[in-house]
Amino acid sequence: MASDVSHVTLDWPATIVVGGESKRLEDALSALSDGHDGASVVSFDSARAALQYLETGTDADVFVSTEIVDGSSGVDLLRHVRDASPNLPFVLAGTDVTVTDERRAIEAGATDVVRLDPDESSGDAVLQARVKRALEQSRSRERSSVTSEADAGRLLGGTGETIRRLFDASSRQDVADAVVEAATSILGYTDAAVYLLDSDGQRLRRVASAPADGDTTGPVRAGHGTRLWETFVTGDGDVTSQANSGAGKATVSLPVGEFGVLHVAVEAPEQGTVGATERLTNLAAAATAALERVDRSQSLQSHAAELDERAARLERRGALADVLSAVQRATVDAESREELEQRVVTGLAETDRFAFARIETVGSQRDRLEPQTWAGTERGYLDAVDLRLDESVDEPAVRAARTQSMVVVDDITTGLREDTWREEALTRGFQSVLSVPLYRNDRLWGTLTVHATDPDAFDGGVADTFDDVARAVTDGLSVIERKRSLLSDSVIDLELALTDGMDVFSRVARETGATLSFEGVLARDGNAVLFLVVTDAPPETVERAFESAPLVDTVDHVPHGDGELYEIELESVSLVSEILSAGGTLRDLTADGDTTRLLVTLPAETDVRRFVESLERVAPDVRLHSRTQRTRASRRDQPFRVAFEQRVTDRQLEALRTALLSGYFEWPREHTAEEVASLLDISQPTFNRHLRVSLKKLLELLFDAEDQ
Repeated sequence: MASDVSHVTLDWPATIVVGGESKRLEDALSALSDGHDGASVVSFDSARAALQYLETGTDADVFVSTEIVDGSSGVDLLRHVRDASPNLPFVLAGTDVTVTDERRAIEAGATDVVRLDPDESSGDAVLQARVKRALEQSRSRERSSVTSEADAGRLLGGTGETIRRLFDASSRQDVADAVVEAATSILGYTDAAVYLLDSDGQRLRRVASAPADGDTTGPVRAGHGTRLWETFVTGDGDVTSQANSGAGKATVSLPVGEFGVLHVAVEAPEQGTVGATERLTNLAAAATAALERVDRSQSLQSHAAELDERAARLERRGALADVLSAVQRATVDAESREELEQRVVTGLAETDRFAFARIETVGSQRDRLEPQTWAGTERGYLDAVDLRLDESVDEPAVRAARTQSMVVVDDITTGLREDTWREEALTRGFQSVLSVPLYRNDRLWGTLTVHATDPDAFDGGVADTFDDVARAVTDGLSVIERKRSLLSDSVIDLELALTDGMDVFSRVARETGATLSFEGVLARDGNAVLFLVVTDAPPETVERAFESAPLVDTVDHVPHGDGELYEIELESVSLVSEILSAGGTLRDLTADGDTTRLLVTLPAETDVRRFVESLERVAPDVRLHSRTQRTRASRRDQPFRVAFEQRVTDRQLEALRTALLSGYFEWPREHTAEEVASLLDISQPTFNRHLRVSLKKLLELLFDAEDQ
């Protein structure tokens, strides 16, 4: 195996036991023995054989197991290994190790867990480095002659409460305090201190001493040439006589592994520095072993906490994936907008991850958000906060609507005095919040907002999922509107008029003397795209008139029968765009030099007054001339149309409609594929793909219906 292990160096013969069938593990670990006499890898396919090998007392320096051995988990094998060899380093490794496996292994006492990428051999070097580290830690513990409380009691001359305290310590400070107490209470020295290395690796800081106020030197800094620092760096003990003290005193400084230095003053004539050094060496070794235990324990706790958080994130994403799936089902099953909204907010509030979910819509005056549907713990929050779409209002839903982008507040307590909504949220137990904009016909329609009782409830993965939820809601609204429009037997016809002669259609008719005939309309990226046949005027004159008119984004035209077909894209603030965004269907449009008349059809349940008010925002001179409610003739093809429009995407439907309206299907063709693609502002291959997919779905549905 071509693994680069030049950075992995073992300075002693090592025996690595591999449990489970894995040629990859064997090859990676065998590479550790290259160039090192006596290093070896012993492999066992079965757990029984591996355990029998350990029970014979044969030397083993580290045990590496696959995630599955004999059909059982490597974690189960780990527990048996711990019974046979409690201190043997154990590494669980493999390509199928899950977060749950990792968590269980750490809890069972694994030294390390390595998850290998099945497609990347670079992970082999990581495995080698982790195994080498486990070996080094094991040998380091062996070198320190004190590894148990019993050993400490024997070598230090006592097994009292201080020794138990040393080995039960849960922090570095506890260890340091116990070491000073052992030096003074058990060994009888009056001056003792423990210096530990700071986290920055640049200072030795005195953390425990007797007497307690004996620190007169301050931190010992790296590179300052002090005896304490030299003892720590070199690992060699230092004995310094103090002959001028008059009492024959000496100081003994001993390294405490890679953690720091033990510094003790001794009475040389009475106790003898040789005997003192031996006893203090044993104490320093005990301190090293205790500090290693603390570090291992804290490392395992930290790793376990990280695994818990990772599992929680996965659980949150899994719960949201269920919500997303439910939303997508609702887009097909829901019979109304209200039903879809309720399913969404209820699904979110029932995940136990979120306390409160809500949907607001943009009000008729487009100056505020209006609460529509919510679930969970609302407790008057919506009545207490300002939802005006104003720059001075920073409530998350308002900000999401105003900026038309996702807003995440990880900690509501930040800036508590700056925003009143934060106080209202906190009094109801909310700690974090996410809001995402919702669209209908590519126009801002409202917001979806979710509150959680924990801070940082919305990590990157969760936020990404909310983008998908919002997109599913948007798609569902479009499907429901199309379904309602197609299946409704009762509809409302409105005749609207623009009478000031200043709209784009009256201006073009007046300036060119042309006759405008309505062919069709569709929505595109929030704009309305009109197809008009224009006669009785030169094409260049008509094109110039449209291009100079307000609210016209683009103009395209080609010959069409007896006249010219124009595709006119109007900006989102135009009257026609607003008609489509508000749920209306434009059926006809005529214009002369003074007046433009429009025929609009609405579902019967539409609030006509609110609909007309929404139009007046973009065209103040629009007037409602007539309103007629009628029952449409029954159409046998309505369920078929609904089923078809549910199967295709908006882009595919737009491509099919544009092709039809532009004469692509006429014979001979009035528009080529390239010209239709240009009208759609997409490439010809993209247009061909959309067209073929939509036609395929149409024909599949047609023949399925015939078969039934």
